[in-house]
Amino acid sequence: MNGKTIQCGIGIDYGKALLTQVGLKINNEVAKDLVWAGKIANTASKFTDLAEPQEIFVTERFYASLPTYLKSEDFDWTAAVRFKSNSFYKGHV
Repeated sequence: MNGKTIQCGIGIDYGKALLTQVGLKINNEVAKDLVWAGKIANTASKFTDLAEPQEIFVTERFYASLPTYLKSEDFDWTAAVRFKSNSFYKGHV
């Protein structure tokens, strides 16, 4: 758009998450939205922050849950460790 390229990465985790509806009412208008909460949502968000442009960075938990055929050489998964602040995050890209 306008000669600019937008690039982003994707972070994925696996497990149970809480989905809740939040919102407020102001002047008879109701503004509601759905929000994902919990450790899984927070971890996926962190992995999204750490993913390089055009990359999918998944947690070890997600990778372990994949069927064997999706872990074959055809899919070219690579183990990766990313650092942010005083923490490191292990996964696959």
